Amino acid sequence: MALRKTINTAFGFAAKDAYHRVTSVSWGGKGVLSSFTIASFVDEAAGNAPLAVNTFTFQPDASGGSFVKQAYEFAKTQPEYSDADDC
Repeated sequence: MALRKTINTAFGFAAKDAYHRVTSVSWGGKGVLSSFTIASFVDEAAGNAPLAVNTFTFQPDASGGSFVKQAYEFAKTQPEYSDADDC
């Protein structure tokens, strides 16, 4: 599971159809906000050097299944990824 979206990088170029992957999810516990990190890469095969890293906080549903899937769904509600495609 990942997202695909073109981004403008801090390095001054647009990464067309960049690959965005949740790299960590930290559950805060029942009733506590959790956090997750999305790393953005040139493409799926890129190495360990991300173009960008974003961290978000959200309230996952403890009975709603995978927190990673919930993190992706939440990310798509944020301006940075609102028009991203699933891949």
